[in-house]
Amino acid sequence: MRDNEVRAAIAAFLGAVAIMAAAIGAFLVFMGGSGDSELSAVSEHRGAPTRQEPQEDAAQLSERRDDLPPRQDSHSRGPVCADSNACRRPSPELRAAYTNPRACAGTGRRLCLVPIGDVPKDLVDHLVEYYQAEYGLSLHVVPAVELTPGSDPERPGQIEAWRLRASFPATYPTFDRDPDVVMIGLTPIDIYTNQRPEWKWFFGETYRFDGDDRPRHAIISLFRMDPVNWGEDRDDDLRNKRVRTMMNKYVALTYYGLSLNDNPRSVLYQQISSVGALDRIDERIPVPR
Repeated sequence: MRDNEVRAAIAAFLGAVAIMAAAIGAFLVFMGGSGDSELSAVSEHRGAPTRQEPQEDAAQLSERRDDLPPRQDSHSRGPVCADSNACRRPSPELRAAYTNPRACAGTGRRLCLVPIGDVPKDLVDHLVEYYQAEYGLSLHVVPAVELTPGSDPERPGQIEAWRLRASFPATYPTFDRDPDVVMIGLTPIDIYTNQRPEWKWFFGETYRFDGDDRPRHAIISLFRMDPVNWGEDRDDDLRNKRVRTMMNKYVALTYYGLSLNDNPRSVLYQQISSVGALDRIDERIPVPR
């Protein structure tokens, strides 16, 4: 009996060890499978072809305030562009000031601004003066583009950025294909990108042609840069500074051929994730000597 009891105890022990080994093996297989799936998903995402190369200049969902559409009061500039068909037509003042469709013609590197919709004329004037005074750059402004009514019903008041980018070859095909021309589209309308549908809005993105070693064109929305559109008092100086900062980033990338970095104070910071982050950036372009 004693021998039988010993053999039974040994058998029970070995059975328990086998069960434990099987459990450990199943756990390791589960963990390994989970990791492989995650890595595969990342590889597929990174390797997927895209029609453009968006910059990481989006506002994260946690940064989005819920008090939009903005208020209108005695401090407002007028149209706030929150309506789906608002701000599509350039103002008579902007049309009268910039009338030359050949403004970007010439030789050598040229920086060309394309107002899209009702961009404030005082902001355009400010940018022309700023780039000449600070960097000795001529900012060539072509006549503003008028947008047709309509927007995505799931994104009321917004336009997909690629639609704005498409206005370059449609309106200025010669400049769009000229490798010496940098075109930056500026709009007061809120934008989104289908490349990152989880982003409810973003500041802008750059675009390159096949074979280019750097981005050539860009789209910027000033909608979220205007304090009025956050329900705050009008502050055109702050609005202008924010637009300059974002535009300087794209000028640095497209015109000067500089690279993005990880410094949250640099104008070349790769991921400007909120208005607050935009305000903390040193707007100066580190122009190559």
